[in-house]
Amino acid sequence: MPNDGAKVQQSASKHKPSHEGPTRQKPPIEKHSKGGKPSAPSTHHSAPALIALASAVGVLLAVVGIGLNLLSVSVASRSAVVVVASPDPNKSDPYTKGNPNAPVVVEEWFDFQCPACRAYYLTRQPEFEKQFVDTGKVRFVSRFFPFLGPESYLAAESAEAAAAQGYYWAYEKILFQRQGAENSGAFNVENLKQFAAELGLNQQTFNTALDQRTYQAAVLKQKSDGEALGVNATPTFFVDGKKVQGVPSLDAWQQIINQELSKKP
Repeated sequence: MPNDGAKVQQSASKHKPSHEGPTRQKPPIEKHSKGGKPSAPSTHHSAPALIALASAVGVLLAVVGIGLNLLSVSVASRSAVVVVASPDPNKSDPYTKGNPNAPVVVEEWFDFQCPACRAYYLTRQPEFEKQFVDTGKVRFVSRFFPFLGPESYLAAESAEAAAAQGYYWAYEKILFQRQGAENSGAFNVENLKQFAAELGLNQQTFNTALDQRTYQAAVLKQKSDGEALGVNATPTFFVDGKKVQGVPSLDAWQQIINQELSKKP
């Protein structure tokens, strides 16, 4: 099956376990400073000079304000994302998107803590859905494969709890947006409950499901099903039941799906 083996930037290659753990590279934060201090203005100024000075100071303050605002948005991007909750389009099968009778079925197996899965979700999944799911060519199916630690299981269980209330896709979105370092507390029970509150879910029902581990068996069963299919890394894709090697680019997806469509009557 064609696949260009492209990576989603540097972090979108398959996420595989290792003895040393995954290597993470944080974006560099550069400090900007200028040497020296501005010289003190003269004690005597003409009116035009004062006006010019005031104008220059105003522009400088505006530029600094914009810069600080951009920095604030960048720092808060993972922890203060506003999510507008929309109910799942398919209540009978909340883990699917698209026409139930679409000619091609694409399954993605993933871990909510996997950086490569997050990168794919943010950079390729929207266009994938626009090109293939929204056009009726593909039915997309979401599958859990938690293997990176306890918070992977908790996140998957919380997603199941959200799905039971008809808001799986909204909850999936907030999980990927708020992803942190593996098992660092980003997906602890308190945060997972807070995410549900932000989406307006029934708190008592959601909290009880999480506290009692109501969906633990379902998540474990899904992981076992993935292992039986040969899933050993995330994300892993299947097209009409056939495993796709690597993480396809949009061009590769076009070839793969067109090839499948050519086989249909």
